Amino acid sequence: MIERVRHLRVVIFGALAVILAALIGLTGYALWLLRADTLVNGLDTAALLTRSIEDYVTRSLQVTELAGANALPQGQLPRQWQHIGQAFNQTLRHAPHLRSISLQDEKGVILASSNPANVGRSVPTEHFLPVVQGSADALRIGPLWSGRDFDQGQSAFATPTENEDLPSFIPVITRLVQGERSFILLFALNPEHFRHYMTQQLVPDAGLVTLARLDGTLLITTGTHASAGVEWQSAGEKALRFNEREFGQFAQFKQTPAADGTPSPHTGCPRCIPLW
Repeated sequence: MIERVRHLRVVIFGALAVILAALIGLTGYALWLLRADTLVNGLDTAALLTRSIEDYVTRSLQVTELAGANALPQGQLPRQWQHIGQAFNQTLRHAPHLRSISLQDEKGVILASSNPANVGRSVPTEHFLPVVQGSADALRIGPLWSGRDFDQGQSAFATPTENEDLPSFIPVITRLVQGERSFILLFALNPEHFRHYMTQQLVPDAGLVTLARLDGTLLITTGTHASAGVEWQSAGEKALRFNEREFGQFAQFKQTPAADGTPSPHTGCPRCIPLW
């Protein structure tokens, strides 16, 4: 009788152990499916937001390039460069994403500008990307500048700053041919305008948006853990090789746990802006 009771106990405990193991296995599998679904949804959401922001930046630059070129008179340029500066100033009134529009000569000296204080300032373009061969026509973006415009600004390429409270702008150029002369249209982009648009698309508490050059230099960010003007790339982003791919996806877990103590998933969908 005692042996039968012991045997029955062993069977019962064994069955309970099997049931418990099965429950643990099913729970783990359900959590794995939930994690995979969360990552997929996160990547899909990131892809939609990235395409929306990339399209907005692209359209802004296309309109800017066309407006700047159309502001120049056809044929022979006037000798009084201030007339071109006034035309640039008219264009600037309908372009809140710009700080200024300027016209440079072949040596990089500003001849005319929507901001008269920029005239005579020399702006080097050797660090602008992408690198083009010969007289190829393409929008090229330079390193971040501190200040509000070229007259009082300084390239952050030589002196990167960690202070996000200081004003800054992003220089963009494109080559323009008028007759036998070659000029450069120089735009000063307003980062605050694009940052405001980004935060409207994705609130900082839900994630961050960054705009970087092909060399990894951060130009605009809605986050607080990286400063514009310095190199910013996580391990996941470096593996994507921005200079070789136009778009990609990555998912990883942040080192800093979430509020409940568990690592939070971090998804990203970088895209290259075709104009750059």
